[in-house]
Amino acid sequence: MPKLTSPTLPTGNQPGNSPYKAIDDDLRPGRCWPFKGSSGQLGIQFVAPLKLSHITIDHIPKEVAMLMQNAPREITIWGFNTSTTKTNPLYGPSLVDGKGSPPLRDKGYTFALVANLTYDIHAAAHIQTFPVSRFHEDDGAHEGVVVEFLSNWGWETTCIYRVRVHGTLEQN
Repeated sequence: MPKLTSPTLPTGNQPGNSPYKAIDDDLRPGRCWPFKGSSGQLGIQFVAPLKLSHITIDHIPKEVAMLMQNAPREITIWGFNTSTTKTNPLYGPSLVDGKGSPPLRDKGYTFALVANLTYDIHAAAHIQTFPVSRFHEDDGAHEGVVVEFLSNWGWETTCIYRVRVHGTLEQN
C-alpha cells in the first residue's frame, strides 16, 4: 500500500527493489527493500480480513551478510481497518507512549496496536517469529497491517528482506 509505505531508497546496484521485495521469498543478499535511515514503515493490505496470530521477520543469515547493521531492530505492528465502528480502546489514540497510529497514515483507516517486537541479529536464527500481543487476541480481524520499523542496528539505511503475517481468515 503506497500511501502507508515509506519511500524506497534508490540503489544503482539492485534495480527493481521496491516494497514488494519485503513480502517476496527471495532471501539472496541485496534482494531487499531498502529505505533511508533507521525508521520507516510498510503497509500490507490483505485480500480478506485476517485475525492475526504471529509476525515473522526474515533477514539473510549473518554468515552470508556483508552488513548486519542494516537489519531492523525495534518494530511496532499496527492492524488497520477502514471501518471506524471498532469499540476496542486501542483503536484511535493508543495507550502506549501516546502514539495512536503509525507516522504515515490515511484518514480512511483506523489503527490498533498489535505488537511491539525486537529483531535480534545475534540470535541463532535469522528467521524470527513473534506472537501478537495478548491484549489484542479478542480484537477480531484486520484488513491489513502497517509494520513500523523504529530502529535498525546502527546503519544509515535499513534493508527489509521479508515480513510475513500469520493468522486465520475471519469467519462470517
